[in-house]
Amino acid sequence: MSDKHIITFLSDFGTQDGYAGSVKGVIKSIYPRSEIIDITHEIKPFDIRSAAFTLLNYYRQYPGGTVHLAVVDPGVGGERKPVIVRTAHYYFVGPDNGIFQYLLAREAYTLYAINAEKLPPSPESFTFHARDIFGPTAALLAGGTHPEDIGQRIDNTTQIISGIRHKSDSLYEVDCISVDRFGNIISAFSRIDMERLKGQSVKNIRVKNRTLPSLKKYYSQVKKGELLALWNSQDFLEVAVCQGSAVDKLDFDAQKDHLEIELEKAKA
Repeated sequence: MSDKHIITFLSDFGTQDGYAGSVKGVIKSIYPRSEIIDITHEIKPFDIRSAAFTLLNYYRQYPGGTVHLAVVDPGVGGERKPVIVRTAHYYFVGPDNGIFQYLLAREAYTLYAINAEKLPPSPESFTFHARDIFGPTAALLAGGTHPEDIGQRIDNTTQIISGIRHKSDSLYEVDCISVDRFGNIISAFSRIDMERLKGQSVKNIRVKNRTLPSLKKYYSQVKKGELLALWNSQDFLEVAVCQGSAVDKLDFDAQKDHLEIELEKAKA
């Protein structure tokens, strides 16, 4: 890890209350040379899976040694652990609540529980660990501190929020993990899940009484305004509308509605 100055920052804090600014102030106070890059602070409050998908969209585009700070933490102060994740090229800092689950399915990693007593003194709060634990940890890592110096190596078992339920031999009910700016419905089902189901392929996708019988490779394979399903750029199954919004077209509620994916034996 050659460059340890960049810290990316993702949260559900918004920008009106100064919460993100407080975390950035702490980071700069500890390590003034850090370059903090705001990814977004507009994750829907408490939406861990959307944050996990968003993190997957950008982390690999940064230089080796980047520290990725990600905080969507509805269980702040509770039993979930504050952790450092170390991969071959990056550090990740945040709560062990599922926010790192998608990237860890794609990376070899080492997991550390952060020891708050080894961090610089800070206000004692059970409700703002981003400021008091995660921000200082990210700053120290960016400055060259080894994770062993501020954390303890722990078992690599992390929190998982699946969102995939096996309904019958060939049918799965799948949650929506994110709706992007374009109104695309991004499901929890990925190519990694498909690979685990050896010898299977997607037969059709059903959503809001509509059936999509085949997967497309790109959006313009259907006419403007038509529905389609495809593997998106992060290899998650997605329902979209060519030059339109699938959420609007289907009146889809990401919190209540689900997709159904039917599989069949892969053709030779």
